[in-house]
Amino acid sequence: LEETLSTLPGRQLCIELKVYPSTNGEELARRTMERVIEWDAVACAMILSFDHHVLEVVRQCCPGVRTVGLFRDIPSDFAVVEPFVAVDISIRRITAEFVGSAQERGRPVIVYTCNSEVDVEKAKALGVNAITTDRPAWLAGLL
Repeated sequence: LEETLSTLPGRQLCIELKVYPSTNGEELARRTMERVIEWDAVACAMILSFDHHVLEVVRQCCPGVRTVGLFRDIPSDFAVVEPFVAVDISIRRITAEFVGSAQERGRPVIVYTCNSEVDVEKAKALGVNAITTDRPAWLAGLL
């Protein structure tokens, strides 16, 4: 993280916190935010995670930071999306109804992981705000 922050000062960064059973998620959140604050990157950073408790710790450490909730499935209750500046859902699960509902509530929608033209066309047709891919140069050429 420090290498990225020092190499890309002032650039918009998406930092995903991956929490595994052996990971202390709260400690990961605190240490990450210490680095982000130290490098004066709070305004440039968006912190993403499937572990929404970890994102709560991130916001406690730094109330001004933007957090994005990653979801494996469409949330059944929109209240779980409220703490986040955006929502990030699998391209395999996303629906037009959810995209419209989220955007009406002021929440941009990001989809992951679009590595085929079919996925990208679906994302474009749904009107999502951003696309995550493992193939950025390919996606840039396609868009």
